Amino acid sequence: MRLVNFLAVVGAALVLNGCGGGGGGSSSSTAATTTPVVSTPPAPATCGSASTSTTAVNVASICVSSGPTGAIANLVLVTVTVCAPGSTTNCATIPNVQVDTGSSGLRLFHSQVSSLGLPPQLVGNGDTYYECAGFADGVVWGSVGTADISISGEKASAVPVEVILDDVTTPAVPTDCTNQGGGSENTPSAIGANGIVGVGLFVQDCGVACSQASTFTDNGATVAQYYDCTALGVCTPQVITTNQQVANPVASFPVDNNGVVLQIPAIPDTGYSSVAANLVFGINTRTNNQLGSNTVIAVPDVSTSASNAGEFTVLYKSTTFSQSFIDSGSSAYFFNDSTIPACPQSSNAKYYLCPGSASALSLITTPITITASNNATVASEVQVANAQFLFNQATAATLFAFDDLLAPAGSVLPQAFDLGLPFFFGKSIYTGLESSTTPAGPFFAIGALP
Repeated sequence: MRLVNFLAVVGAALVLNGCGGGGGGSSSSTAATTTPVVSTPPAPATCGSASTSTTAVNVASICVSSGPTGAIANLVLVTVTVCAPGSTTNCATIPNVQVDTGSSGLRLFHSQVSSLGLPPQLVGNGDTYYECAGFADGVVWGSVGTADISISGEKASAVPVEVILDDVTTPAVPTDCTNQGGGSENTPSAIGANGIVGVGLFVQDCGVACSQASTFTDNGATVAQYYDCTALGVCTPQVITTNQQVANPVASFPVDNNGVVLQIPAIPDTGYSSVAANLVFGINTRTNNQLGSNTVIAVPDVSTSASNAGEFTVLYKSTTFSQSFIDSGSSAYFFNDSTIPACPQSSNAKYYLCPGSASALSLITTPITITASNNATVASEVQVANAQFLFNQATAATLFAFDDLLAPAGSVLPQAFDLGLPFFFGKSIYTGLESSTTPAGPFFAIGALP
């Protein structure tokens, strides 16, 4: 679920019932990844627990499920503890926070952390910074505070976070924010989780763009991301230094601070109820997060190319998608293919695509070629099925995890091939931060499960 800002645009999680520079690696290296075949399904997970205990300090237990609302497919969830800076007692432990490799920064609801009194990030005149974080399906509006963040055994100190105003009406959402479209998502039910923790490619959620300009043009409309809001609730777009922006907490970990690895088991192609998985912090920092011989998919950094930062090219059939990415916050594959029929508008899958049969599993597997900014290539494949059939199975058996969901990217992402959560099943997916040096980031990589 990547931010629709000045770095990239992205698809967000869909409701199951129908809502819906540089890098390392060789310039000529090749690799191949295929969809795993499931012989023995994993045990269904118990989701929503506040426990994140594992055998390694840099590993958090995560879960793929429907989230606390029970209404959204393919949500990756983790427990996060936030504390007032420097405190070990003034804390809140929040389960069911979505893990998103497509954005950067922690976003939690005011109703969950109001008792902590998190100190705000202040404008030079003493006003508070607020943020409008725009995703493809809507915006979240909130203040920018500072918190200590703990996930499993890792801790980041004094990190800027967004506190989404779910129970506060002042200051009101500015027009420059609502111009981004999609409507407000300032409630847990709208997001489907208790917050979002962005562990993506970049250290900040906007970077140098927001430190140099306060407003931007998006499809002819003036939009903004950060605001100076007075005590009377008057908000105006504002530039903000990078160190005050909502930031990726991984970058502030003491050791395992150069990226993450998501390890999600393979599941049956007809869907699964819930899946236990691992979020591993760091790349090449410990024996459990080694990149090994996996090909680095280098992508441009914000400092070298803001127009396609974080993106690579995908060749699918005979079409090249030049603004592609890997994103755990996207609940489906999102790309445009006019040869694949849309699901019936009268069905429970009307916002998805329906290849093959609605009465039986009919998988379509298509090879793709990923080309990185360093010209490295990775041969892989996407496997999709009829969403109406999958959702009928889900209704009958309460299934919320799918490795073969497909939805159209539409006019929002016409040049994108969004390798969403279905791509993660049965793989280790590496997301290397722009600040990493072993190898140079930002980058993705695709490997086998340990």
